[in-house]
Amino acid sequence: MARTLLEMEARRQVPACLPQIDGANCERTRCSCMPESIVPSSAWHLPKFLSAALALGMLVVACGTSSQKPRDDDGSAGAGNAIDPPTCEEGKVCDGVCVDLLTSGRNCGACGVACGETFRCIGGKCACAENNAACETGCVPIKTDPNNCGSCGNKCKEGRSCEDGKCVCPEGSTVCSGTCVDLQKSQEHCGECGLRCGPLDVCQNGICRHTPGPSSDGCGGSARNVSLRQITWNQGVEVPVYSDDEEPEENAPLLSGRPLLVRAFVDVEPAFTKRTLAARLFLSSDNEPSVYYDKREISFDSRPYDLDTTFQFLVPAAALMDSAELAIEVVECELSVSGPVLSPRAPKEGELSLELQESSEISVAIVPIEHDGRLPDTSEEHLAPYARALEAMFPLAQAKLAVLPPMTSGQEGTLDFDALLTRLQERRATDQPAPDIYYFGFVRPKATLKEHCSSSDCTYGIGYQTRSSAFRVALGIEYGDRASEDTFVHELGHNMGLGHAPCGTDGDPKYPYPDAALGSLGFDFRSQEALDPTETKDVMSYCEPTWVSDYTYRTVFSALNRAQRALRAKAEGAPSVTTSTFLSIRTRDGVARVGAAPYRLEIPEEAPLPGLVLGAEGTELLEIQVYRITTGDSPLVTWLIPEPEQDWYTVRLPDGTEVPLSRP
Repeated sequence: MARTLLEMEARRQVPACLPQIDGANCERTRCSCMPESIVPSSAWHLPKFLSAALALGMLVVACGTSSQKPRDDDGSAGAGNAIDPPTCEEGKVCDGVCVDLLTSGRNCGACGVACGETFRCIGGKCACAENNAACETGCVPIKTDPNNCGSCGNKCKEGRSCEDGKCVCPEGSTVCSGTCVDLQKSQEHCGECGLRCGPLDVCQNGICRHTPGPSSDGCGGSARNVSLRQITWNQGVEVPVYSDDEEPEENAPLLSGRPLLVRAFVDVEPAFTKRTLAARLFLSSDNEPSVYYDKREISFDSRPYDLDTTFQFLVPAAALMDSAELAIEVVECELSVSGPVLSPRAPKEGELSLELQESSEISVAIVPIEHDGRLPDTSEEHLAPYARALEAMFPLAQAKLAVLPPMTSGQEGTLDFDALLTRLQERRATDQPAPDIYYFGFVRPKATLKEHCSSSDCTYGIGYQTRSSAFRVALGIEYGDRASEDTFVHELGHNMGLGHAPCGTDGDPKYPYPDAALGSLGFDFRSQEALDPTETKDVMSYCEPTWVSDYTYRTVFSALNRAQRALRAKAEGAPSVTTSTFLSIRTRDGVARVGAAPYRLEIPEEAPLPGLVLGAEGTELLEIQVYRITTGDSPLVTWLIPEPEQDWYTVRLPDGTEVPLSRP
């Protein structure tokens, strides 16, 4: 808008006299101007001039045309040709200007009382205008301000506006869980609050629609009247990793480098109708994401030992590394289904984070044993099932089998397994392999298994039951059948310190389940068969059919892990395992046999027991440390005593047996 001539004249002529009272050499009601200052040329312009200046917000006083005169000694200004200010009512002159103390924002109620920028002077007091409130930031319109909606500090959530003092959602949106959402395209609330679309679905016009992919299931939208109750992890034995009502207890280790079966258990409401549903497993291991699908007909609640009533996902060993994050969702395959969305996703938010432990490898040296002219078949093709059996039942990434040169049994006719085991252990001591190498002798006592077991007394195999590397030795029958495979696994279990499971024989007192039950569902990856834990027996028992219990699985894992740690420590320069020279004494059924000669061995991990050395006259010479090594599937006990001195005639073993020592 164009300014009037008086406005421009006021801006041009007044400021030289007005910046500050002291600097302008003024008093409160009169002013002497500097020589350069002038006033309007016509006196009749003066009232209009002052009005225009005041309209521009200037606090001004008018001055005459003469030069400023010096101040008197008493501080008053010189008389000059000063012009008196306009006449005002008493008490309404502030700095020489008439003001309305009831409405002036600069002089509200009294001279010099200025209201803030966002306040107004109402009735001589600084206050907010109607529909405004005094907040920390000043006077704000609480009817429309989204940061102070209805009252100071009441901030509207993101996406909401303030209308008439209330936070409201934009037109076309709905409040779900305290947030404004568009039900037509919200992934978390598609069509209705709480109806969440999966990562593979897109919400279009209020319906979760599947995004086609190279291996998609073609379904979409959260399942209705369905709750995802439990998730289990099975790498041979089943381990619960998620439950909707309690914290699951891991009964076995979760491993990397080993194949996996994941199962999702669902519960359905009474209103649920039989139909096809789809489930998706979202698995990420070391930030490598994968999606697995399963689609099946659901009629009722999932059953613990019935695979067909649960969703199943097979995950290859290569997909599992140091850690894993997973989530599972169940979705509808029919768009016309109605009913409430309960909890068809687990976990309900985020992912389930799992730390994985490294699975071990095992190295087994196969020693073919010739007996009565027969040698077992140790070809690579023939041995492959033995390696697979070991990998299936034990927590292994790989079983490595290497065939050594054969040896003879040193016997004819009926095979003495105890004597043959001793012979094989001496072979290992002579070979001096790495501590983690297991020696296993394969033998065919007769031409066929039926012929070998023609009587009730039938030995399949034996092995030292120990944690000591020097006695990682076992032997068993080899006929290329399931009995031979189970014997192979069973005897190596003894070499890892395992006792028997209580079925068909006295069992390990620590075994937690009666009748050698498994404790949890088994799964054989060779046949992809589920094994009922109440009907299947632990492989360390004498009963059939066999599989591995969670107790045996985790015990073997501890034994293998301990051996791996020892190897790593040795590789990193830790002190080597101490060895010593021992003489072996083997006892069975009250009969003792002394070894042919002392030989050097690693000192066993078993705790030493007290023995006694006797002289020629039966006098007690000294106390010695004796090591006791038991044998699984045999009463054979191996005693290790220090290499005898010249004056040792007899040794009294910890069980009281006195054994004469042969003299040179």
